[in-house]
Amino acid sequence: MRKRWIPRVGKEWGAVFLGATTIAGLVILLRLTGALQGMEWAVFDWFIHSRPHEPRDSRIVIVGISETDIQTIGQWPIPDGVIAELITRVKAQKPRAIGLDIYRDLPVEAGHERLIEIFKTTPNLIGVQMVSRGDNNWTVSPPKILKERGQIGFIAVLNLIDLLQKKIYVIMKSFEF
Repeated sequence: MRKRWIPRVGKEWGAVFLGATTIAGLVILLRLTGALQGMEWAVFDWFIHSRPHEPRDSRIVIVGISETDIQTIGQWPIPDGVIAELITRVKAQKPRAIGLDIYRDLPVEAGHERLIEIFKTTPNLIGVQMVSRGDNNWTVSPPKILKERGQIGFIAVLNLIDLLQKKIYVIMKSFEF
C-alpha cells in the first residue's frame, strides 16, 4: 500500500513544481520588462486612497494663492513684493522650514529687490525647480539666489502609463541639471 502512494505523490508534486516555476518565471519576466508597472501603480494608488484618513497636524500650515487672491491683487503673476510680504508674515511665526512652491525664475517688478533680500535673510526657505522628463525635456529654474545658497528642491512632472500627471516633491540639499 505504501509503495503505490509514494510514486503517485512524487508525480503530483513534480507537476506542481513545474507549474509554480513556470508561473513564477513568467511573473518575473513581465516585471523585468515593465509590463506590470502600470497595474502596480494603480494598486498602490488604490491602497493609499483606501487608508484611513490621518488627523491634521497642527504644526503644518499650507498657504495657497487662490483665484480670489489673484482677483484682489489684480495681477498675474503675483508681484514679487506681495510674495515678499507673505514670506515675511510666515517667517514671523518662526517656522522650521518654508517651502515656496512657485516657479519664479524671472522677476515680477514691484518689490523684486525686497524679495531678493528676503531670500538672502531666510535660511529656512526652500524654493523649487521644475523638471520635466520625456518627450519635452524642459526646466523652470529656481530663483538664482536660492540656487546659489543650495536652498532648492525640485518638482518632477512624470507622464505615467495611466495618463495621470503626478507631482513628486523631493527636497534635496543640492543638485544640478
